Amino acid sequence: MPLASTAALLLHRPFAAMAAGIASALTAAVFWRTRQGRGQRLDGAAPQALKLIEEAVLLLDAQERVLDANPAFLRLGGWHEEAELRLRTFTGLQASAEEAPEPVGEDEIWLRRADGRLVPCRVTRQALAGPGPARSLLCLRDVGESRRAERELRYLANYDTLTGLPLRARLAEHLAHALVEARREGRTVALLAMDIDHLGHINDWLGHRAGDQALRATAERLAAIIGPRGVLARLGGDEFAVVLHASDATRQAEQLAEDILRAFAEPLLLGDDHSTIVSLSLGIAEAPSHGRLPSELLAHAESATRRAKAAGRRTWRAYSAMLDRASHRRARIANALRATEMDRCFHLVFQPRQSLRSGRTAAVEALLRWHDDSFGNVSPEEFIPIAEQIGVMPEIGSWVLRQACATLAQWREEGITELRMSVNVSAWQLRQPTFALEVADLLAAHDLPPGTLELELTETAMLAEGERGIALLRELRELGVGIAIDDFGTGYSSLAYLRQLPVTTLKIGQPFVTDLAQGGGPIVAAIIAMGHALGLLVVAEGVEYTRQRDFLQAHGCDEIQGYLVAPGRDAVACRALLHPPVDARTPLLAVP
Repeated sequence: MPLASTAALLLHRPFAAMAAGIASALTAAVFWRTRQGRGQRLDGAAPQALKLIEEAVLLLDAQERVLDANPAFLRLGGWHEEAELRLRTFTGLQASAEEAPEPVGEDEIWLRRADGRLVPCRVTRQALAGPGPARSLLCLRDVGESRRAERELRYLANYDTLTGLPLRARLAEHLAHALVEARREGRTVALLAMDIDHLGHINDWLGHRAGDQALRATAERLAAIIGPRGVLARLGGDEFAVVLHASDATRQAEQLAEDILRAFAEPLLLGDDHSTIVSLSLGIAEAPSHGRLPSELLAHAESATRRAKAAGRRTWRAYSAMLDRASHRRARIANALRATEMDRCFHLVFQPRQSLRSGRTAAVEALLRWHDDSFGNVSPEEFIPIAEQIGVMPEIGSWVLRQACATLAQWREEGITELRMSVNVSAWQLRQPTFALEVADLLAAHDLPPGTLELELTETAMLAEGERGIALLRELRELGVGIAIDDFGTGYSSLAYLRQLPVTTLKIGQPFVTDLAQGGGPIVAAIIAMGHALGLLVVAEGVEYTRQRDFLQAHGCDEIQGYLVAPGRDAVACRALLHPPVDARTPLLAVP
């Protein structure tokens, strides 16, 4: 085979295979020349073959002396001609271990160039078969560029390009080493995790460039505060963490958390144009109490950070296993709510409201209950805030409204025509632009007079949507539907707003009723008087004792609701309670 063809084929082969291929090609060249009668010595064939190879190649004798070098090797080593290398040993072309800038692998060397500069090379050796003295072929490849690329990739994998801080994987490595040392030396390790509060607002208001500047400035300020006390890293996004290991690492972490909160009370400068206050929420976990593995400590510190955010942000919290279990339960409940079959798992109970004038049942409040296959009965106080948080309340609220209207329609067919149905509505439902239309459709579908339906909202829900929410409430009032403020006095201080709200009923919250025995009577009496002055029906919630009922009746409260009257019951049991009253002071329920 012609040498040019052989060389062309070799150019596309892996490096190690290429070295073996070059040796085979040179050997083949000898026998090819022999068959052509051009001699049997390798020396005549080798130079021509070497020149055709683009890899750097050396031909060595048995004593490792250079017999020949191809042009590619001369370029690699900075030599002008092969005569400069002839009979020099291969060992003499290498840097010693002491001279090497860094260790190399088994198949790598540091080649000393003619100008003294060292070049990292991968070397593949192949013995040459054939007649004559033993010889070997060395193929060398400059790996400097690939080493630089590897270093860059390692850096990118372990360090943040924006802040220069170690990333999560690098922090985990450091944390693992710290845990091993702590066990050996009897010390503790603390992990302080941090989240920037509302970084998204900076991005939205000032742009992502300002957001990046805030991250860099935050990292610089944190590094200055922490100093030699610990190792700072960026976990990703708006999250940072610090590892501290000492005999009192937990106390140090708590002190550091306080130092950070104080330092970040001062504005951060974002470039030349803007400054802003950046606050942090922090969480602390310590080993071995909160975990012995890096992954456990990271998870627990981040769990504590979430608790700090839930506590109002700009504060710190330590990890608590009990609270973490509660967090896991909330997450599981959230998943169950997303997947629940409403008609199978939800049901309503109805709690009567008694008129203090007639003793009759004036209204019932529809209350949602949930039975889950895994959790059993879950209280509304637990699952409703989760449902609001994950955004499923519009669907749940619509289901409750449909069921309540259907129940009221059935009772009306049975002759109970003077009863009002009160249904709780969430702020999520007020955000739905078609909510008033949904209510109108339900009234029409069940042939219900609008006045028989009352929608209960907290003060917070009423005012959270501002003018848009108030406009929707007015639209509902125009339908003829009643609007009740639930738990009045426990939300906004809304006396100034009360006249603006299109409400028909004011419900006094249970805390005020409970406080009657501790001198809260004047406040309750004032609320009743104010409600009547505004033309509102006044209902007291959470009435459990006759002395509470007596006070409320004496001060003109219109209706009461609570265990003294009746607890919530399913539709059948509640319907059975609706019969003529015995006395206005008894909790028996009736309709005309």
